[in-house]
Amino acid sequence: MPAAVGSTQSALAGSARLLVRLHKVFEPRSVLFGRSFITAFALGQMAVDQAKCSKCDWSTSCSECCSPCVALDSLPDSLVQQHLLPRLSSGDKKVFRMSNPRQRQLVNQSVRTVLVPASALNSCPAGTTLGEPFPAAHTLKAYDWEDASITDDALIKFLAGSEQWLGSLGEVNIKKCHHVTRMLLAFLRSACPKLRKLAPSRWADHSALRDIAAFPCLEELDLGDPDADIITIDDLGLTALTGLSHSLRRLGLSRCRWVSDAAFATLAQLHQLQVLDLSHTDVGPRGLAALAGLPNLHTINLTGCRNVTDEALAELARIPSLAHITLKGSLATNDGLQLLRALPRLTHLDLGSRWELDDTGLAAVASCPELKVLAAGSFNLVRPACNPKGLAKLEHLSFGGGFANKGLHLLFPLLKLKSLYVQGIDSVTDSVMRHISCSQKQLQHLSLRSGYSLTKDGLTQLAPLANLSVLSVGACPAISRPALEAFTAAHSRLAMLLQGACPLLSDEGEALCALAPEPALASPFLPTVRVS
Repeated sequence: MPAAVGSTQSALAGSARLLVRLHKVFEPRSVLFGRSFITAFALGQMAVDQAKCSKCDWSTSCSECCSPCVALDSLPDSLVQQHLLPRLSSGDKKVFRMSNPRQRQLVNQSVRTVLVPASALNSCPAGTTLGEPFPAAHTLKAYDWEDASITDDALIKFLAGSEQWLGSLGEVNIKKCHHVTRMLLAFLRSACPKLRKLAPSRWADHSALRDIAAFPCLEELDLGDPDADIITIDDLGLTALTGLSHSLRRLGLSRCRWVSDAAFATLAQLHQLQVLDLSHTDVGPRGLAALAGLPNLHTINLTGCRNVTDEALAELARIPSLAHITLKGSLATNDGLQLLRALPRLTHLDLGSRWELDDTGLAAVASCPELKVLAAGSFNLVRPACNPKGLAKLEHLSFGGGFANKGLHLLFPLLKLKSLYVQGIDSVTDSVMRHISCSQKQLQHLSLRSGYSLTKDGLTQLAPLANLSVLSVGACPAISRPALEAFTAAHSRLAMLLQGACPLLSDEGEALCALAPEPALASPFLPTVRVS
């Protein structure tokens, strides 16, 4: 390693310790505290990974700030913006932003989302221009805060001085503004000609939907709410959305309780629709049958839809473009899964943590030739013949949190499996680790959660996984620091990500091993599909 790079690595390690101390000062109670150690990795690893980067002036700048006690403000601006900030979590960015005015300016320049709580409307000086401190921001999110509420007049006045910035704004979220009206929508329509994504107030009614349909470029619309039922959106109101048939690609109707099968005659006219969130609605087989004419629909979320049965799966099977399906909390069964084999493009299937896949269900999903991602609760396998050789392309598997697994050894090997997410006291066990280590030699990412019965011996069982690069361990109290030290020493390629309370993390922010930045374990498993 060149001397300049080596000394800069030491300097960055000192900066990492400074960042940890700042984190202690500003967020002593935050659950994000552990992420500062991920930042320690990011700072230290940059010296090796980015030494030859041609996008920033690393080679000349590093020779000017090689003191081991260098502070964060000694890092070159180009390095901070291109290499450090993209790796930081939101909590670490907050601490970094508070360190001094220069760092605040650097973080602001990389901000993509501007949050405007109601309390800020009264505290900001007149003539505030958001485009100056946040030139890269493309999202505006406003919300009521405690006893303060956002009104049309207050927010319009606040944004009035940022016409140029609003002209390039791509996304607005006012979902938690409970006192705004059509006046604000009219302002946004005229001030934001390039608006692509909109999440209106959860109290949007028929008249608001008619105004929304007049937005010229709207591609994503979220009318739902994951936390509370929507009672102002019904079948009649949705007829206004036909005005967006030329542009709308994503539509969220989560918890819109007054939306029934009758509304799907309207949705069937949205020919550009690609993603549809119907979670916790009353959709049933008749409504899903109307979607067969949507040529571009590839993702549908049916979480918590109690009218979705095997009959509804038969209607889904008539939409050949479907690639992502979520069935968590539905009333579909393992027998009904056989109907999904008719979908030639199905790659992601999320059955939820309460779904117990038996021999019939596993054989059904194994018959989906393109399936790459599968999430289920548990397995109840009894027949050796059910070994799913058909899962030839499965790369990501998530299970646990439901019933105890039976016959899990009949599931493996999965020859293409790269990532495995296991959770639950009956899933994260020594015996399961033994099955994984014996059959999944090519595994790269492994996440273990809530393994209260997992012991040191179980962790040792994973030693044969020579290709393992990311191991995430959480809520496994029997996994001690010596056990992790021994495991790390035996895996030179391992980048260990530790989340939650863990004795491995020291007060000085020195990582036991090379820690991967948090995005390295961005879950490949199908999340709840929501427009956001």
